[in-house]
Amino acid sequence: MDKRFLTWLSFTLTLLPALALAQPYDVAARPISVLRPGTLVDNGPPEGWTHLIVKSFPKVASGDVDKIPERDSQLASLMFTALAARTQQTADGSWQLTEIATGAGTSVRGRDMIISSDTQQQLGADLGFFARMVLKEFDAKQTQVQYKTISRHFFVVDTIGAFRWKNENRLLPLRYALVLQPQTGQLDTFCWLMDADATGVSTAAVGSIHWLPKSLVFAPQLHVDYSKYNFLGIPSDTAFCSTNIPPGQVTMNIPADATRVLARPTLSAAEAQSLHGWFNQISTSMRPNYDRAAASDSGTTQR
Repeated sequence: MDKRFLTWLSFTLTLLPALALAQPYDVAARPISVLRPGTLVDNGPPEGWTHLIVKSFPKVASGDVDKIPERDSQLASLMFTALAARTQQTADGSWQLTEIATGAGTSVRGRDMIISSDTQQQLGADLGFFARMVLKEFDAKQTQVQYKTISRHFFVVDTIGAFRWKNENRLLPLRYALVLQPQTGQLDTFCWLMDADATGVSTAAVGSIHWLPKSLVFAPQLHVDYSKYNFLGIPSDTAFCSTNIPPGQVTMNIPADATRVLARPTLSAAEAQSLHGWFNQISTSMRPNYDRAAASDSGTTQR
């Protein structure tokens, strides 16, 4: 993928452009929706949704691969996860964001299908004992995916994942910002990893911000840390960690003065509006960079 690394020289919250849009920003944290079991997720928007944000198929790639049972490697790559969004056109012709949802699934009769612990058998997945245990963990994790900001044209959503950061396997939040252009219906998605304290509360944005391709399908590369197995040979939540976040069509460095505001665990309405304005400015002023990268890319499926 052709990535263009752009450095932001200044990020002062009070100077961020505010949108001239009279819209409320709901900053109360709440779980996002869950994709309906039985939903097929190919390489585009699932039925009933207008956008596939990201679909990921993890693959064991590095670390203590030779120390673990082959069964564990297979289980770590069994499930895919998906994030989808819905927009709609209003009576006046403008567009608005209405919903975002997550889900986990696997291949059922040759098709990638969203499943749950309660529905997997009737949907035809017919998972074995250990695979059902893995699915239960996915079911529980879906409730941790939360809205942090909701408005007509801007969503901020936090997920929790297992990531390899600074040579350590950790549970860390990954944040998404979705920006909708109301006149055209164009939706742009940005994501970035955040460091967290011992309680899991985000403290600082780390790495870089990724402006995602449309309908991104990719394979997170998992690093195995055998020390995260217990004495019974059971892996913990951090035994398998992704070494990469969803890859950006354009990737932007984060200056030091942006790290904390981008990782606020709770945003104020004013901060949400400022971030909306900032990302909106990026999606318009840096559009040529994004379009050139997309044109030179042979595709966004990286499986």
